Amino acid sequence: ELIHHQKSTSIAMTTTAIVLTAALQILHLSYSVAANSKPEVIPAGKSCANQLMPRNQLPKYEAPTSNLKTIRHEDMERKQLGLPERFAITNTIPGDYFSNAAWETVDDGRQALRQEVDATHGFDEANGCKNLNFHFKPYIMPPGCNLTIYDPEVDEMMIGPFTDKHNNVHGEFFTIIVNSCDVIIEVDIPPGVDKSDVNVVLHSVNVGYKGFGVSTTTTSEQPQDDGVDVVGLGRNLASPCNINAECHPEWDLEQRSVAAISLGGSLFCTGFMVNNVEQDFTPYFMTAHHCGISESNAASLVTYWNWKYDKCEEGTLTYHHDQFVSGAVFLASYPLADAVLVRLTSSPDSSWGVTYAGWDSSGKDANNVVAVHHPHVDDGMKISFQIGETLTTSWSGSTSPGDGSHIKVPSWYNGTTEPGSSGSPLFDSEHRVIGQLHGGAAACGNYLPDWYGKFSASFHDGEFRRWLDPKNKGTTTVDTIKESKNCGNGNLDPPEACDGNDFGGKTCADYGFLSGGALSCSQQCQVITDNCANGCGNDVREDNEICDGDDLDGTACANLGYTSGDLSCKQDCSGYDTTQCESILYGPQSISARQGDEISFCVDVATDISSLKFLMSGGNGDGDLLVRRGYSPTAQDHDCMPYLYGNDEQCTYESAIQGKYCAVVHGYTSFEATLVVKTPDAIAVGCSSDGECDDGIPCTVDTCNMETGLCENTPDDSVCDDKLFCTGTETCDVTYGCQTGRNPCPDFGSTCDEEEGGRCLTCSVMETFDDSTFGRTAGWSTNGSTCKTGSFVVGRPNKVTSRGVRTQVDGDHTTGSGYALYSSPNLRKGSHDIDKGTCIVKSPTYEVKEKSLLGIWYFFGQRNARDDPEDGFKIELIITGSTTETISLVEIGDKRNHARWTYASEIIPANSKVQINVEATDGERRGDFIEAG
Repeated sequence: ELIHHQKSTSIAMTTTAIVLTAALQILHLSYSVAANSKPEVIPAGKSCANQLMPRNQLPKYEAPTSNLKTIRHEDMERKQLGLPERFAITNTIPGDYFSNAAWETVDDGRQALRQEVDATHGFDEANGCKNLNFHFKPYIMPPGCNLTIYDPEVDEMMIGPFTDKHNNVHGEFFTIIVNSCDVIIEVDIPPGVDKSDVNVVLHSVNVGYKGFGVSTTTTSEQPQDDGVDVVGLGRNLASPCNINAECHPEWDLEQRSVAAISLGGSLFCTGFMVNNVEQDFTPYFMTAHHCGISESNAASLVTYWNWKYDKCEEGTLTYHHDQFVSGAVFLASYPLADAVLVRLTSSPDSSWGVTYAGWDSSGKDANNVVAVHHPHVDDGMKISFQIGETLTTSWSGSTSPGDGSHIKVPSWYNGTTEPGSSGSPLFDSEHRVIGQLHGGAAACGNYLPDWYGKFSASFHDGEFRRWLDPKNKGTTTVDTIKESKNCGNGNLDPPEACDGNDFGGKTCADYGFLSGGALSCSQQCQVITDNCANGCGNDVREDNEICDGDDLDGTACANLGYTSGDLSCKQDCSGYDTTQCESILYGPQSISARQGDEISFCVDVATDISSLKFLMSGGNGDGDLLVRRGYSPTAQDHDCMPYLYGNDEQCTYESAIQGKYCAVVHGYTSFEATLVVKTPDAIAVGCSSDGECDDGIPCTVDTCNMETGLCENTPDDSVCDDKLFCTGTETCDVTYGCQTGRNPCPDFGSTCDEEEGGRCLTCSVMETFDDSTFGRTAGWSTNGSTCKTGSFVVGRPNKVTSRGVRTQVDGDHTTGSGYALYSSPNLRKGSHDIDKGTCIVKSPTYEVKEKSLLGIWYFFGQRNARDDPEDGFKIELIITGSTTETISLVEIGDKRNHARWTYASEIIPANSKVQINVEATDGERRGDFIEAG
C-alpha cells in the first residue's frame, strides 16, 4: 500500500491586529490592486539620509530567535503528512512596537516615517535568515504616497514603491520577498497630504529560512537526493531528474501561464492563469484546493511570474521582483477534485508575456501528458513528460472511473513532481489543461503515480463553468491565449474574432447563415454578419431558433427571473443573452439627509449569488456609504466604507452568500443622492401571464401581477377540505401546500372511522423512512429506472440552490427527523442529481380495509425550462379493487421549478389495494439539474 503525500495543503492564518504607525483609522478603499512596477521613487531615507535621524535612533523590531533544528524536524513531519512546503516563519508584531515612530520632514517638503526590522538573529544558526516578506493590515495608502522596503547597505535589495494602487477591498497587503534580513520600512508622503490619512499597519514579519529563487546557481549544481541542500550553496533545489522548463521552448506559451505562489507569507505552491470562453483576459487563476486558499485568506496570495532559468543548461535564475500580483478574490472551490478558482485583484502586466491557459472540459482520457510546475522553493520552473495513457479515477485510486474526480498519471517518463508542485497544471497533447496536481508518490528514482484533480469535474460538478463559460455556450475546449495589441494588422491574433480579411477559416455558415453571403470585420476586430443571407442573424426567429436578433419571441429579462435589463439573443440564436439583465433588490431610491444624520436599511438575499452591489451616485453634498453583512454597520465595524468625497461610492460583495446585508448612509455634509442595490443574477420569478406562475401547489391561486412582472400565489383553504372529520380542518400553506388539521383521535395508532356526531373510533398511521437504513430503499423498488445517476434511496436531503433555483430541500418535512426517499446522494450542486433518463421508485402494495385518505409529501426541483420535453416529475396511484385504476396525483412538466415540501392526497376506497409510483426524468438531449423526493 503506497503512502500518498500531498504536495501542499491548507494553512492557519494569524489574525491578531498589530500597530505599525500612529495613523488614524481612516479607511479609503479602492477596488483594484495594480500589479507592481519597477521602482521609480527613491525613498527619502536613501536620497536625503543626511537630513534625517541616524539609523541607530529608529524604532526597531528584532525578530525572536527560532531553533532551525526544530523547524527542520517539523518540516520532515509536514512532508510525511502532505502539508505544504514551508519557507518562512511568521512573527506577529506586538502592539506596542513602533508606537513612538515619528514623522520627519526633508528639504523638498516630503515627510517620511521610518522603522527598522532586524531578523539577522532570527534563527540560532549563522546566516539562518535568508529573506523577509511582510503583511500589512490594514493597508490604506493615499494617492501620491509610497511605501518602500530596503536594505540601506545594499542598493539592489529594495522592493516597492507600493502605492495607493495597492489598496484593495481586503484592506490588507502582502509583499514579495526582499533578499535581506535587516531592512528599513519607510512611508513617504508629498507636501499637501495629511499624514493622518495614512493607515499602514505592520501585522507580521515573515522570516525566511529557505532561499526563494533569488540566487544565481547554475543548473549543473543540483542536489543528489530529494531537495537536500547542495553543500556550500545553502539552497533548497529540486531533485536532479527534474528538467528545466527552458529546455522545451515548444511549451513556452503554456509555461508563461504558470506561477509560483506564496500564501500567508510562509507557504509555497504552484498555480496557473486560466482562459475563459469569452477570452476577455479576466485574471482567473487556479490551484489545488489543499494549498489552502479560502475566502478568508485569498488576500495573502502572491503570484510570481516568469520564474525560470534564462537557458536550458548552465543558466541563471532571474528573480523578476517587479513581476508579481498580490491578492485575490475567492470564487469557488471543489474539494472532491482538489480545485480552487480565484480572480486575481489585478491582471498581470501585458509586458510580462503572461498567458491564459486553455483547457478541455470534455473529460476524455488523454495520452502523453505534460506537467509544468515549481518544485521546492529556491529553484526555477520545471517540466515533466509522461508517455502513454492516463486513467480517470478517484483520489489515490486505481479503479476506473471511480468517482471521476481525478486523473491518474501512472508514472513519469522524464522528470517528476515534488513538494511545491501542488496546484500545477497538467496539459494534454493539444496543450490544454485537463487537471491540477493533488499529490502522489512520484519522485526521482521511482515509477510511482501522481493524481491530478480532473478539470472537467471542477468545471461541471464544481460549477467553475459559471465563470469560465459565463454565457453558458457549452464550449468544451479553449486554447491558451496571450493578450494581443495587434488588432488592425491583418493577422488573426487571440482574442480577435477577425482581423481585416482573416476570419480564421470561418464563413457565414459558421454563424448560422446557411444560405451563404460574406462576413466583414469591424475596426474592433469583431465579426459582422450583416451581409450574410437568411438563417440566424436575419432578425426573424425560425423553428430551429430560440431567438434571432431583435426577435425574442416576446421574452424579456423579467420572464427569466430578473427584475429589469435588456435581453438580447446569442449570436448563434441558440438561446438568450442575459448579460445585460439584472435584479434590483432596493431602489433606485432618492435619498437625502442633513449633516450628521443617517439613513439605514437592509436587504435580504434569499440565495447565494455571484455578486451584490450597493451603488450610490449623483446629487449634491457628501454622503458616506457603509455596508455590513448580518447587521447594521458602524464606522468601527463594517465590511466596506469607501469614504470618498461626494456621493459616487460603491461596495461590492463577490460571491455573496445567502443572508441579510445592511447599509447606512451617513451625512458627512447635507446631501442628496440616488441609491440602488442589485445583482447580475436572476433571483426573481418574472412573468407575463398567469400560466407562468404555477407553483405546483394545488391550493394556491396563481396569478401574474402585470405591473411588477412578479407572480402572486394566494392560498385557498377550501381547496384543501377533504370533507373528512378525522383529518381535522385543512388549511393551505403557500410554501408547503395543504396542511392537515389537528388529528381529533385520542389514540394515534390505526385507521380512523367516523360515526354521526363526529365520534372518532380509531386513528390513522403515518409511515416514514426514519427507521430505515441510510442508502437503502426501505422496501420500495427502483426496477425499471433508466437514469444514469440520482437513483432514489433513503437519506437526508441537503438544501441545494443553483443559479437562484432551489432544487433540493433540507431534511424531512413531516417528522423533522430528517430521513426521506430522494435522489441521493447529493451533497453539493450538480453531484448525482437525476441525469440522462428516468429514475423510478415504487412502493410496496398497501391493503386498505376502510375508506382512507392517502397523503404524500413530495418535492421536485428543476433549474432550467425548455431543455427536453420529457423533463419532469409525476406521482401515480395504482388502485386495485374490483378493477385496477391508475390515478395521476402529481404531474409537473418541463419548467423551472423551486423545490419545496408539498402535500398531495387522494381518498382510497375500502377493501382495495394501493401502490405508489414516482418518476423523475431528465431527458438525454440537453442535461438539466433535477432533484426529487
